[in-house]
This record gives sequence, structure tokens and C-alpha cells, in this order.
Amino acid sequence: MNDNAAAITLIVRTVGRASVHAALASIDAQGRSDIEIVVVDAKGGLSLALQSSCPLRVVGTGQAMARTRAANVGLAAAGTRWAMFLDDDDVLLPGHLDKLLLALQSAGDAVLAHTGVELLRERDGQVETSVFDSAFEPWELLLGNRMPIHAALFDARIAKAHGVSFDESLDVYEDWDFWLQLRCLGRFAHVGGVTARYVVGAESSEVHRLKHGDAAYWRIWHKWWSRAPQAWWTEAFKAGVEMAGTSHQLRGTEQQLSDANSQLRSTWQALTATQAELAARVAEVAARVSEIAVLRQELVSAQAARQAIEHERDAAQHALVASRMAHSRTSEQLQAVQQSTSWRFTRPLRASVDALRELRSSAATWRRNSVWRQWFTWGRRDARYQRWIDEVETVEAAQRRRELAPRTAQPTPLISVVMPVFNPDLRHLDEAIESVQLQTWSQWQLCIADDASTMPGVRERLREWAVREPRIRLVERASNGHISAASNSALALAEGEWIVTLDQDDVLAPLALAEVVDALDRHPDCGMIYSDEDKLDARGRRFEAHRKADFQMDLLHGHNFINHLVAYGRQNVIDLGGWREGFEGAQDHDLTLRVAETLHASQVLRIPRVLYHWRAGSTSTAGNARSKPYVADAALRAVGESLARIGEGGQVEVIAGTALMRVRHPLPHDLPEVQVRPADGDATPVTAPLVLVLREGLTAPQPAALDELMAQVMRKDVGVAAPCVRNARGELVEGGLVLAAAGQMHTAWAGIAAGTSGHFGRPALVQSFSAVTPSCMLMRASLWPLWHSTAAPTPVERARRFGERAAAAGYRLMWTPHAIVIDAESAADTRPMHAANAKTTNLGQPDV
Repeated sequence: MNDNAAAITLIVRTVGRASVHAALASIDAQGRSDIEIVVVDAKGGLSLALQSSCPLRVVGTGQAMARTRAANVGLAAAGTRWAMFLDDDDVLLPGHLDKLLLALQSAGDAVLAHTGVELLRERDGQVETSVFDSAFEPWELLLGNRMPIHAALFDARIAKAHGVSFDESLDVYEDWDFWLQLRCLGRFAHVGGVTARYVVGAESSEVHRLKHGDAAYWRIWHKWWSRAPQAWWTEAFKAGVEMAGTSHQLRGTEQQLSDANSQLRSTWQALTATQAELAARVAEVAARVSEIAVLRQELVSAQAARQAIEHERDAAQHALVASRMAHSRTSEQLQAVQQSTSWRFTRPLRASVDALRELRSSAATWRRNSVWRQWFTWGRRDARYQRWIDEVETVEAAQRRRELAPRTAQPTPLISVVMPVFNPDLRHLDEAIESVQLQTWSQWQLCIADDASTMPGVRERLREWAVREPRIRLVERASNGHISAASNSALALAEGEWIVTLDQDDVLAPLALAEVVDALDRHPDCGMIYSDEDKLDARGRRFEAHRKADFQMDLLHGHNFINHLVAYGRQNVIDLGGWREGFEGAQDHDLTLRVAETLHASQVLRIPRVLYHWRAGSTSTAGNARSKPYVADAALRAVGESLARIGEGGQVEVIAGTALMRVRHPLPHDLPEVQVRPADGDATPVTAPLVLVLREGLTAPQPAALDELMAQVMRKDVGVAAPCVRNARGELVEGGLVLAAAGQMHTAWAGIAAGTSGHFGRPALVQSFSAVTPSCMLMRASLWPLWHSTAAPTPVERARRFGERAAAAGYRLMWTPHAIVIDAESAADTRPMHAANAKTTNLGQPDV
């Protein structure tokens, strides 16, 4: 017997359920060193490996035992004064034991202390909660069990001394009977507050499904009819009589309420009729108000147009007067020239020159407008991509269709395609809708919101589609709210677990939704999915494939490289408030940033296939980045707010001549010291917080470049920052390292000229690599021993191995094009640098 007055025995009966591990962990979480655990093997042959920071014993008979027998075996094995039972599917919350023991020690005459327990009941996939947490009179314990078994800490020594045990003839309510026995020996102390959980699941005891008065209740009542003190039963019957009187009064009140309810129903019917009439009047007034608003807007537009016409008329009149005056003077001068002798002698030469100019002008016009020239130019630019479509993509698509066929026959999940519409080209609108109809994945719905289109035929065409295709859901907005509001109206129609966005004139590849579903099957924890994309020209021909990078938040802060196709979890988008008004032009970028901030980078998945065709028109940002100048302002605000939300801070600015953005990360007020070390130098310890590894022959970074490297390397989880190394001609020669064919690594975008943004802006953006140039790196001092101890046959292989070791230590390697280092001795030789068994972050396929 343990003589420690505060020691407690936890008796855990188990039949080998895995939930016992959580029960034991909740005991460890009590933080007490004077707990012993007695695990009762009620299964007979327990095979689980049980672990606990507390002393733990397993007791049993070697055979399966009923609950009551197992309880008695555990009680007999308890070696402390205080004891508690804990079933293997329930848990204690921190502080549970401390609270109950203090109550027992404070009330010397109490044999048991009990507290609040939260009941969690699983029913039809939902969890219902209720709480046991109340003090009660002794006689109330006769009417029903008032405490879950692990709600109470009791005096085991008193129980054993008086022969208190579990009645092994009972199938259920053995703990109720046990409490009644203890209550006859002394007082129960109640301590308010919930500090334990009681889980009722599919495998739990049937006791929780018994109604009050069941035969199981009568067994307890029959046993205690003669055992319980007479005063208990007297109080119980007295309470029953009072309850019966209350019931009679309630029946009278119920009749009064019934009569009142009938009157209320009649009043409600009359009110409903009045409300319907009022709603009709309100709708009529709203329609009139809407018509007046339209007429007022048309009047304003007409007045503005009239003023513009009058202004143009006045300007034209002034110009005509001035022109007549100038013409009069010019005519006089021209007449004088034509009458001169030199004019008459040069007439034949002038005629020849005019004829030549006219011929050259006609030829130039023909070249610009020639269909043959358009075909020839397009062919030079994208013939290679078209060959890839014909020879590679077509074959792969057929193979993927066969691979995905078994999955497409299944009924879930439902994908909701969200499409905002405003004054579309009807032919392009039809092609967009038809591309959804042609999806191999049939479990979709197309949610369209017309944003009060003013072009004739738009709403009629959409209504035709909604009638023709039952999977289309259509809402017609009463007023134009722009693309964010329209997208949210379409989102409100969506019922699928996932949403996919589609612009009104773009086209989905036939396998687009099937590929999304396949990605969800392979990665059930993902929260956002995107694919590669290309563009459609005016003739519907595909060009300019965008092979995207795997997800990086730094790249997303540089521009919306995810763009299309993108799928989001619907509930996540709703919880975030959908598309935000005021970010029109960058509303998708803003939403993607906010969704990505709720996810780990591994939960954002790229499908490396071209599944979206973005139509490039004269006013589309796909064809002309300057067609919507307000986009840059909205994108700057979206990225700036994202940086604030994730706690990075910094200033965002547009990179001159592009639609890309740069984030200037903040530097500390007192700049840290930087020590310079040669890449192949000795192991001299460093005393500064930052180390600059610099190869001989490179110009040391200028202050602005060093500030940029420092700003990057001092960011959270960044360990190394590398600059853009250029030769004397301004060509990029070293930087981030990427994996090529046959295990080779080479410098990304080697040979690209300064000021060139390259493949979709990638060479102009800050981003992480799995390896960077070993010639120039700014690193944290803690990584210097790691770099110095990395051995390899070549510098590039050393950089690769170092990158893997730094990543394993939890650090990222950043490359920034905004820090320039010059290698004046380097030629323009940008051939790939080799490294055996190279492995880097997938940065996407090159543009084909």
C-alpha cells in the first residue's frame, strides 16, 4: 500500500481499443508524479503496447471479463487511498485530479468528490454535446445515475474496509450501484466546472440508449428498496407528488396555450396574406425605382454626349476658320512657287517620286493586312508548340482519358464552375459553356451570374442555356457591381465541395475537371489546385504555353502566376468572404493570396498539364497588360495586405516596364556585421552573424546589393541568399540552379540579358531554389560549418549537397535578381554545369 496521502490510482478497464492511448495520455497530462495506473485486461490477451510517464501495471485473469468483474479486479489492485475509474474511450482534461483531491482534503468527512463532465455523443455523423455538472441531494441518487464513472475521485480504503464492490450480477448501471454503496458511508462533495470528456460512440455501452424506467432501472430500485435509508425514499416520493401537482397545472396551462395558439394561427394567416400583398407592392416599387435609375443614367449619358458633341462642334468651327485662313495663305505661297522657273523644270522628277512613294505605301499596307503574312508570322512563332500539341499532348490526353475513365463513372465530388458574365461576345460565351459541357467528369454544375449586361441578346442567350442544360444555375443581377460582386453572386449558387473559376470567353480542356478530381484523390489534404495554361488568339489558335512553377508564396507576391485553372475549397472561400470588392482587376490574385495564407505550401498542388485556354483579346489582360491600368494598383494593395497578414511587412512596388512586383523586405535599424570568406577557404570560425561566401574574380556586392541579400537572409526560415551574377555584357551567368536532363544542373535562364523578364517574368522575380550558385552566397553564421563540411567533386555538386543539408535544417535558399554581382572575367559561356544525382525543386517545364 502506498503511504503517500496524495497518491492516486487510475483504474483503466480496456478491451484493447486503440482509444486507450488517448486515455493514458490524458492521465500523463495531469502533471502529477504520484499517480499509479492499473490497466485491467478485460479482453484476456491484451496485445497493445501501452506507454505512460507514470508507473503502469497490467492486471487480469488471462480470460475475458465482464465490466463489473474487471472493475473489482482493478479496485483490488489499487495501492493508494484515493482511486478513480477511467474507461478506455474517455479522457481527463488537465487539472482534473488536482481539483478533486483538493476538495477531498478540504472536506474531511467526504468519501467522494465529483465534478463536471462533457458528454460527446456521435449521432448520424454529427456530434451532440451535453454536460453533467450539478450537486444533488442523497435521495436524488435513487432516481438515476448522476455521475459518469470518471467524474468522481473516491476513498478506496474506506470502500474496501466496508466491503464496497461492484455487483457482478448487473449488466449495466454497475457504477450507479457502486455510488449508492459509497453514499451510505459518507458525504459527496461537488466541485463545479468541466474537466473531463465522456465519449459515446458506436462502440459504447447500450446503457445510454435505455429510457428512464427500463428493466435495468427496476433492478437497481428493487435492490435498494430495502437498503436505502427510509428518509431518502420519503423525499423522493414527496418530490414525485409535487411534480404531479405541477403536471396538473401544466395541463391547464397547456389548454390555454392551445387556445391562444389557434388565435395566433388565424392572426398569422391574415398577416401572411397582408405580407404577400405588401411584398408585391414593394417589388413593383423596386421595379419602378430601377427603371427610373436606368432612365436617369441614360439622361446623364445623353447630356454628357450632347456636351461632348457641342464641344467638338465648337472646336471644329474654330479649326475650320483657322484652316481657311491658313489655306488662304498657303494658296498664295503655293501659287508663287508654281509660277517659278525651278518648279516647272522639276515637274517630271516630282511625279516619279510621288509614284514611288504611293507604290511603297501600297506594298506596306498589303504586307500588314496579308493573310499569308499572318500565317507565316504565327507559324514561325508557335509552330513548335503546335507540333507539341499534335504529337505529344494529343497522345497523352488519350492515355489520360483511359486512365481516368474508371474514376469518372463515380458520382462524387460535385465541382461547381463559377462564371461571372458581363456583355460577352456571344460566340465566345457559347464556346466557354460548351467547354464545360464537354468535360469527361460529369458531376459538375455551372454557376453563372450575369452582372446586369446591357448588350442585347446576352440574357436571352443565358436563359436559353439554362433551359437547355439542367446543370446550369443562373442568377441575373439587378445592377452592375463589377466582377468581384458578380463572382460572389455566382459563388452563392454553388453547392459543390470545390469551385473552379472560368472567365466568360475562356475555354476548359476536356479533361480539366477530371484531372482536378484525380488530384483530390491522390492528395486529399490539399486546399488549392492549379494547372498550366496557354492562350487563344483571334482565330482560336493556341499559343504561349505557361509552364508554371510549383507553389511559392514569394512568386505569388511577385505576380499571380497561378491564374488559371485554379480550384478552391468552396467553404474556405466562403469563410474568407469570397472575392473582395475594390480589388477589381486583381480580384483573383487577392483571393488566391488569402486562400494560400490558410494553407501549408504542401497543400497547394500543381497539375503539370495545360488545362485552361485564356483568350487574348485587344482589351484582355491576356493579350495586353496595359489594357487595364487599374490592375497594378489593385495588385499592389493585395500583395501589401498579404505581407501584413503573414507578418513579413515590407514595401511593394511595380518593376519598371513590367506588370511584375518587387517586395523590399525591411532591414533592422542596426545592420549586422558581415564577414567575407572564400568559398574554398579554411575553417576559421566566424564571429559575425552573417557570412558572405565570395569566389575570387567576382566584384564584391555594392551596398544596395548587399542590403538586398541581407533583407532576404534575415527573413523567417531563410538561411541563404544568392545574387544575380552577370558578365561584363550584362548576361546572367550564375544564380539559381535547376535540374536538367540526365542528372545535370544548370543556371536558370543562363545567358538572359539584363532588363529581360523572360518566361512569364520568372527571371525578374525573387524565388527559392533547392541549390544556388556557390560563387556568391550570403548565409547565416550557423550554416557556415555546414557549408565548410560539405565535400563534393565539383563546386556545383557541393552547392547541391549543401542545399539539401540546409533544407533538412529547416532553411530556404533564396535567389534575388535585385542584387547584382559582376564577373568581369566571365565569357558568355552559359553551358550547363554538371552534378551527379542532382535533385532540385521543380521549377516547371520550359516554354515549348
